Amino acid sequence: MSKGLMKSVKGMAWMSSSIFMDYVINLLVTYVLARLLTQADYGEVAAITVLVGFANIFWQMGVGPALIQKKNISDKELYSAQTLNIIFGVAIFAVVNIFAPFWANVFSISNVSMLRAYSLVFLFTSYNATPLALVRTDR
Repeated sequence: MSKGLMKSVKGMAWMSSSIFMDYVINLLVTYVLARLLTQADYGEVAAITVLVGFANIFWQMGVGPALIQKKNISDKELYSAQTLNIIFGVAIFAVVNIFAPFWANVFSISNVSMLRAYSLVFLFTSYNATPLALVRTDR
């Protein structure tokens, strides 16, 4: 087997296992939340998840794909990518929190505090976006 083919197979295996684990974790979280929350609370969590997922699409549009396409990445570029990811994560967190009453009205969310708390996900995931992009490039 050629080296390029081996890298492709290895990359597909990592991506497949990552997607599979993501689905398993989401299934387990959904099961636990369905058992712990009332129907109304579960509906609000689902609405918040949609809003945060939509914001996540915009947040991950630029830096990750740029890293994946670049063949040789310098330490300075990695540092810049990590810094940009953190800035974007903080910015999305701020936008969600500043406009939380508006988003709550649009998505029929009665608990604005739950939306603000859930938006913390952007602060936490902004730190792992660059390493995730590097895993996808097989570096």
